[in-house]
Amino acid sequence: MQNIHDMHYKELFSNPLLVQQLCEGFLPKVIHESLDFSTFENRSGYYITPAMKELYQDVVWEVNFRHGEETVPLYLCLLLEFQSEPNWKMPHRMLHYVASFYQSLIKTKGLNLRTEKLPPVLPVVLYNGKERWKVATRMKNIIAPVPKTLRVFQPQLSYFLIDEQRLTQEAFEQAPKPLGNMLSLNHIENAESYIVLWEALKKKVKSHPEFQLLEDTIDHWLSYTLHLRNPEIKLRDIQAIDKETIMWTFKSEIERISNERAEAAAREAAREGYLTAQKEHEQKLIAATKSLLKRGMNFDDIADVLGITQAEVAKYTAD
Repeated sequence: MQNIHDMHYKELFSNPLLVQQLCEGFLPKVIHESLDFSTFENRSGYYITPAMKELYQDVVWEVNFRHGEETVPLYLCLLLEFQSEPNWKMPHRMLHYVASFYQSLIKTKGLNLRTEKLPPVLPVVLYNGKERWKVATRMKNIIAPVPKTLRVFQPQLSYFLIDEQRLTQEAFEQAPKPLGNMLSLNHIENAESYIVLWEALKKKVKSHPEFQLLEDTIDHWLSYTLHLRNPEIKLRDIQAIDKETIMWTFKSEIERISNERAEAAAREAAREGYLTAQKEHEQKLIAATKSLLKRGMNFDDIADVLGITQAEVAKYTAD
């Protein structure tokens, strides 16, 4: 499943229009309004270190950032985080990533730091795990408190988090299209709503020239979102997908979820039954232990008769 996520999200954000829509839909207004999207250049390379390559994929874009009358190149570093739960080392990992990125930039561009400055970066983490992200987004928040005189010497780095599972339906609807619709497909709970969005996307592809360039990406994304619900749907086999297939996929997912919940309930009932029986057995041992003690038997004999340890005899008679 990890490679499936990697492949499709990386394809999504290797397209400048969809990256622009991600910025416009989810980054702070003061940032995305300062970006000159006409200057977008894909700068993805090999910035993921060996320690991180099993956990993340990255997409890097260079874009001009307007600040007053000045314009500076900005590197948008998008880390795709597809773990099932948040990684508590993320601030440290991002610090490591940015350092690796700068090292690569110095080497490939031959920057002379005596006369040149490193360009600014905007680290963004896109997370789609089910567990809420509670990890610090600032490096300083994972460093022990230090006196004010030492703060300036501590590493400073923050990243912007997009927690996809916590985005509301309203957020998806307000995001630029087609990206808002595409991401929303992963969070729709019924086939009818899915079909409405699916048909809307297909119409937009036919009616907008700029979207026609995205047709393969959108088709791949549709098959991906259905494959997540039912692995029998083959990835990128968009020709086999129609309304009946979508209805069947959702029905299969509902049945799967229902079966999983029934199995979980059965396991919980069995566990509770075991705990109840164990408690009843212990109550009987307590009663028997106290009864034998009243008859004058010593701990050693009680333990032999009941098949328990002397420590248990002491425990059962403590009160």
